[in-house]
Amino acid sequence: MITVKATLIGIRPLLMDRMDDATLESLRTGVRKPEPRDVPAEHIARKKIYTDEAGNVGLPAQMLFACMVVAGRKVKNGKYQISTADSSSLPALLDIEEDFLVFNGHADKKWEVSKDLGRLQNGTAVCITRPKFLKWGFDVTLEIDESEVSEETIKQLVAVAGKKFGL
Repeated sequence: MITVKATLIGIRPLLMDRMDDATLESLRTGVRKPEPRDVPAEHIARKKIYTDEAGNVGLPAQMLFACMVVAGRKVKNGKYQISTADSSSLPALLDIEEDFLVFNGHADKKWEVSKDLGRLQNGTAVCITRPKFLKWGFDVTLEIDESEVSEETIKQLVAVAGKKFGL
């Protein structure tokens, strides 16, 4: 195993949409409570920012890992794709040391409210309100099983994930 520390810097704005406990509970129970309509957009967006226990802004590491799994459909490890539509060998190739990726000095603490048009399944228009970070980045520690994959292949995977699949 080799350990690689990397700094990833966003090249496009990042929209966050963390689900709060009440929303997750409504998904679990199937009982949805109505949203108050007189809440300012900034308050709605602020609730959707990912933070750790100390209040630091960032992203759960599982989001980066999921992005890399999808990117694995475009990157080969030897003869085979790292991921297919049904499975991925990525968990056997690398691990992300951190659970939460705190935004670093490349990130701007400021964010703005993003209001976008969305549609329900029945076609009804809705406003999707989220926080938008124009500048963001984080440090990550990857543990790579060099007996299974090269560091160059992982660099390629991270590049594809960043350019084509979100993070």
